Amino acid sequence: MSKDANFSELARREITNAILAGNLRLGQKINQKKLADMLGMSRTPLREALVSLEKEGLIVKEEKGYSICYLEKFEIEELYDARKLLEGYGAYLCTLNITDAGRNELRNHMLKVEMLKNSKSEDLLKKAEMNGLIHQLIATHSNNRYILKFTQEIRLKLSLIRVALFTVEDREEEDFLDHSEIVNAILLGDAKKARQKMEEHQNNVLEYVRKNILPRFVF
Repeated sequence: MSKDANFSELARREITNAILAGNLRLGQKINQKKLADMLGMSRTPLREALVSLEKEGLIVKEEKGYSICYLEKFEIEELYDARKLLEGYGAYLCTLNITDAGRNELRNHMLKVEMLKNSKSEDLLKKAEMNGLIHQLIATHSNNRYILKFTQEIRLKLSLIRVALFTVEDREEEDFLDHSEIVNAILLGDAKKARQKMEEHQNNVLEYVRKNILPRFVF
């Protein structure tokens, strides 16, 4: 890995941590020169980090630079409500349509998620990405391209919230248990239970977000 690539990864993590700690506020414009000076690096790796964070949904590109992604509280709740309906039905369809190859893919990915959880990694973006892929695989194997499209869009809008969830160890464990129940229902061919567990999971996450995540941010 090149020196710039190492600095880019460092910047990516530091910016994420600054957002989660409230040092960079939701909706705040990013001063690239000031941020580069604070991190002690040139603007080249910083720009690479910003492009990566834009793809992950934590920041947005504007006409004159970047700003931290901003959502109102009511928007976050509406997105979780929509996600519950879409992903619940997606889990139901996945159970009916998934192939043996798809089952193996889902099973193997859950093993990777468990290994990452047990490693005590502090890479919050990686954890959010790996857990998000569980939902993406389920939507993919639902064989409904619109469920896949819309759930991906919703997850991207909720990126900051999803990453924040992994700053709390007990929530990470609960998230893993929820996902395990959903995946087990799919693998056992119980479509009704898969849908029920997915909807319960989204309700659990939203309730946790209301009580423990939203109060951290200034809206």
